[in-house]
Amino acid sequence: MDFLVLQARTMAAACLAGLLVGLLYDCLSLLRALVSSKRQALAVWDLTFWLSSTAMTYTILMHANRGDVRLFVLAVVALGYGLYRATLRHIVQPVLALLEKSVRRAAHRARRAARWSGRVARSHVARARAIARRLRKATTTHCSWQGFRRRRRTIPEARDDVGERHE
Repeated sequence: MDFLVLQARTMAAACLAGLLVGLLYDCLSLLRALVSSKRQALAVWDLTFWLSSTAMTYTILMHANRGDVRLFVLAVVALGYGLYRATLRHIVQPVLALLEKSVRRAAHRARRAARWSGRVARSHVARARAIARRLRKATTTHCSWQGFRRRRRTIPEARDDVGERHE
């Protein structure tokens, strides 16, 4: 009797592992859709899927039957994956599509905000530069030491001219 309970537990865990492999595949396909991938990146995504699904399946089987992998266990994992594709995928797929749409919308808004803040910052920098140019021009022509000396020299000359006219 103990052997039959272990076999049933192993089959249920393998079916659960197949369901989770299907869910993992759909989640990674969502990530692949969000991140524009080149050919080499697709290979990395596939390798990530196979390594993570293998590790997950082995961990589940380790808890169910001490990691004993047999042909019927692999067949039940495939059956669980097929069960996911036939039933749960129709529930999960619209949720993932909604999630993808909201992530794309949030990314678009973040890009627009970054562009807008860049434009605002550039316009403020341009205004600050224009004000600095005006201030530099104003201080060099009217308030410099040489300009003060030039004006100072012309004042006594103007008094001399005024004094000569009165005489």
